[in-house]
Amino acid sequence: DIDRYPEEDVVTCTEFPIHATITNTGWADATEVSATISIEPEDSVRVAAGDEGYTKYIGTIPGHGSEDNFKPVEWLLHCKVPCDSTITITVEGMDEYGLSFAEQTTWYEGAGYIEGHVVGDIHGCAHVNGYIEGYVCAAEMCLPDRDESWLFVAGEFHGEACFDAHVEAFIRGDVYFSGWVNEFTMVEDPFGPIPERFIEPDSITVKQITPAQLVVEIDFPYEGFRSDATEEYDVTATITNIGEETAANVAVTLAVDDSATILD
Repeated sequence: DIDRYPEEDVVTCTEFPIHATITNTGWADATEVSATISIEPEDSVRVAAGDEGYTKYIGTIPGHGSEDNFKPVEWLLHCKVPCDSTITITVEGMDEYGLSFAEQTTWYEGAGYIEGHVVGDIHGCAHVNGYIEGYVCAAEMCLPDRDESWLFVAGEFHGEACFDAHVEAFIRGDVYFSGWVNEFTMVEDPFGPIPERFIEPDSITVKQITPAQLVVEIDFPYEGFRSDATEEYDVTATITNIGEETAANVAVTLAVDDSATILD
């Protein structure tokens, strides 16, 4: 989650921070985690001088219900051109266990399909992060206590299992499924890459504007104006801000040569 960023317009040629929190919502530890920031349009913002670059190494983010399942990350960026810049942060890393379904799994009761990523010890119960009918789910899979219920062959598990799944249904509310799986196939890839479907990037838009630019135009006296030696006259001018940033605390100074005297 990008949790700290400029809430007001950013002036070009200035720097601003972007802060995010990377959270591991799964059960397995996420290892070798790195976070990358990208910008669209690409040349509208760059990483400020002295920052570590667009990709930052984070390391391990614990799972297993740990209270330390998050890590902060921050960039200092330099605004280059006026525009609306979309800034996205995404991550990649390795899964501690790396047991994943190789194919969709059918439920006996016809509730739908589940395809997910098993994290935990396969010999007993394991947590599952996945999808059921398009909804993100957190489930627990338990293997029956029968020798014939599952088979491990050449890095793949085959068999049947019992699922109790809690589905975070964003439209219909929370839904619970429970039942026997017809069959399943899982592939073991310890410390393999975390699947893209289990990575949730975050984006924000920053409005970048031109700095205040003041232009002075003398309205009177006009070009070619002549006056008597003792004549008094007012000098008037128009000050225009042609930039997008608000010009604050503006002061105007009048300077003349020895041929005139400022009275007030």
